[in-house]
Amino acid sequence: AFGEVLQQLGRIEESSVQFEKALSIFRNNLGDNHPRVAMVYNFIAKDLAQTGHQNKAVELLEKAVKIQLKNSRDDHPDLAKIYATMSDISNAEDLQEKP
Repeated sequence: AFGEVLQQLGRIEESSVQFEKALSIFRNNLGDNHPRVAMVYNFIAKDLAQTGHQNKAVELLEKAVKIQLKNSRDDHPDLAKIYATMSDISNAEDLQEKP
């Protein structure tokens, strides 16, 4: 939650630190394939995209989708959030390519 606030404030470096801490905690306590891990991947992907690392962001989002699909139905709200992040990144890339 704190990482999300930092992200919304544009404090990407700080939010990245918080998300990496959360990822470590969730993976250690819940396992690599838990939906919370997927959502942290989503937040990390947003930070990566903001700092110009779209390819890494998409890789994480693809992992997040696989995790969510293993654990929930394909109409789960968290899955929709991940797809929305993917769309945002794709749209941003399209805008950057236009002269």
